[in-house]
Amino acid sequence: MKLLSSIAVQHLTCDFPGVRALNDLTLEFRAGQIHALAGENGAGKSTLLKVFSGLVVPARGEVVIGDQRFSRVRHALSLGIRSIPQEPILAPDLSIAENLLMGKLPTKSLGRIDWKTAFETGRKLLEKVGLGHLSPQSLIAGLGIAEQQLIEVA
Repeated sequence: MKLLSSIAVQHLTCDFPGVRALNDLTLEFRAGQIHALAGENGAGKSTLLKVFSGLVVPARGEVVIGDQRFSRVRHALSLGIRSIPQEPILAPDLSIAENLLMGKLPTKSLGRIDWKTAFETGRKLLEKVGLGHLSPQSLIAGLGIAEQQLIEVA
């Protein structure tokens, strides 16, 4: 996947019933730099991340990712944009592998799930985030919040 050179917002405004979450915001995040979004509750940090993820459509302004004008969730995903919420949104009654591969579980003939491949893929993803000690067959419900957050990253 090609690294993006920048993510910019220009004159971004987002309104919700009774609340203006972002008001004429212009900023740019450049590749190779570390950025932090800081502010009090209600300052619009989460709203901005949801705009980047395509989950919220601004009332005005535009988002430019790399050299492309940004549109919706599918576009964000195709550009490699992912967001990890502060609170994990995993399915607790499913395995780690099922959560990691949700919507893209490998299949065999007749559409049956290829569990061997799913668990191998899950194990590799767990190793990448330092959770190689966990079994991809374990249920999410038995994990702590820090492990769940790392699974979101994976």
